[in-house]
Amino acid sequence: MDHDTAPPWFFVPRIDENPLRVTGDEAHHIRTTRRLRAGDRLVLFDGAGGEVQGTIEYIDRHEVGVALASVTTHPRPAGGLTLATCMPKGRRQDILIEKATELSVAAVWPMITARSVVRPDAIRVSKWQRTAIEAAKQSRQPFMPEIGQPTDFDTVLERFARFDRILLAAPDPEAVSPADLFRSGNADTRFLALIGPEGGFTAEEHHTAVSAGAVPVRLAPAILRVETAALTVAATVAAYRVG
Repeated sequence: MDHDTAPPWFFVPRIDENPLRVTGDEAHHIRTTRRLRAGDRLVLFDGAGGEVQGTIEYIDRHEVGVALASVTTHPRPAGGLTLATCMPKGRRQDILIEKATELSVAAVWPMITARSVVRPDAIRVSKWQRTAIEAAKQSRQPFMPEIGQPTDFDTVLERFARFDRILLAAPDPEAVSPADLFRSGNADTRFLALIGPEGGFTAEEHHTAVSAGAVPVRLAPAILRVETAALTVAATVAAYRVG
């Protein structure tokens, strides 16, 4: 490995052992894909802010042992964005999860509404969690979003009280711009964004969400696909938090 470059990242569920033992897919990635060897440096992270700089002690058929050089615990930001989103079809699901991870989204709740076409199961959620791991490794992101179990629209409404600002992605001409909503927040503001399916929210869902405190937000002049709408919100929140 070229030690002039940054060491590669790998995921472990916990970082409270020394040496750390990496198993499963990540051990295979270290051993076979990256072809690392004893003495090589790497970074291990747990997706919850824990980050370990370490050196490989040994590699065998079942695990990789890593000696810890330093441990950093990044505090999770107080605010952030939760996406309650209907899921698009096929490969676009992975794009949504991947980019949401890169943009530091706090949580993704796959939402099921009246017009939802995609109704994910636990197997699909597990795959999305793996997608989030790979995205966090690539972007050197110490946090991964919580990928929730599929949640119906009414259950999302019951969670409104957890958030400071709630937006409803809507193409209505009278809807506000995202800048208007985010400008009133700060780094600690807890945002919830509701993203509907390709066919949009029903009139009843729209009315119910607005009555419960959601603000209709127009994200672009055109009608956006699900993943585009979700990532437009995520990128806007990320930009305001950096700025």
